[in-house]
Amino acid sequence: LANVLHHQGDYDQAKVHFEHALHLMQKHFGQYHVALLPILRNFGRVLGVLRCYSKAEKVLRWQLSLQLKHAAGRKESRAIIQLYGALGAVLFAQGDENGAKKFFQLRAN
Repeated sequence: LANVLHHQGDYDQAKVHFEHALHLMQKHFGQYHVALLPILRNFGRVLGVLRCYSKAEKVLRWQLSLQLKHAAGRKESRAIIQLYGALGAVLFAQGDENGAKKFFQLRAN
């Protein structure tokens, strides 16, 4: 349901449902299971659209830690590179230009 609401542009309701789905998935699989990645990715996007930048940063960093853990050393994977850009954008929106620069540089390399 969260994905449908996200695609329909109902971001407030999507946020509520992503939070609930994440809670259930985390309870079932644990905090560091690869099954959380799709929810974290979409939840992070919704939080960004809603300008909940601090929470979006937390979710994106969680997603990045999982991606790196499950990437088996492939730190140049497309998903990780996209996350670097997303984190850079969120940090920039929060006024952390140095933090943003770090992630934009990682994305560029």
